[in-house]
Amino acid sequence: MHNCCLTPITVDEGIQHKSLAIRTRIYGDSHPDVAKSRNGIGNVLRVMGKHEEALVQLQKGLEVFIAVGHEHPGELRLRRACRAAAAALLSCPASAGVRAFRGG
Repeated sequence: MHNCCLTPITVDEGIQHKSLAIRTRIYGDSHPDVAKSRNGIGNVLRVMGKHEEALVQLQKGLEVFIAVGHEHPGELRLRRACRAAAAALLSCPASAGVRAFRGG
């Protein structure tokens, strides 16, 4: 994408993906900082209307917090973000196939 076409949201998405790559390389996949990066990506994707992609990232982040085994402050934020992304996905007209698949 050419620089003149970038919006603050697409720039933020790129920054979030770079953050995830760096944190994953440093800490591995199962670290709370990696979960925070996935939360950031998920929130940006949700704002962009990419609800399915957002939900995938948010759920992966939540899985990290659950695997850590103790209640991490970021876990509650990710749980809320997952619910918001799922609600947005289910209310989106483009997700009719998802609702039918889930019996909704």
